[in-house]
Amino acid sequence: MARLTLIRPGESLANAERRFTHGPHEPLSRRGRDEAVARGRSVAERFAPVALYASPFVRALETARLIGGSLGLDPIVVDALREQDFG
Repeated sequence: MARLTLIRPGESLANAERRFTHGPHEPLSRRGRDEAVARGRSVAERFAPVALYASPFVRALETARLIGGSLGLDPIVVDALREQDFG
């Protein structure tokens, strides 16, 4: 049976500074990187993923790369996964 697991990106610098941002260029904070590494270990302990997908946004791709390090997977960037703004 196929399984889909969605993971939210780690804390960004804007989150840490309590700023609202909607841009694609916001990197992870130190805490966000630590969160992603921990999440990668947790996923590796529970599942055996065969693919890892991420939006092109910096914080999402950085999170996916850190998770992928624990899984031995490189993220596949999918433009359709980027945030949507409907007004």
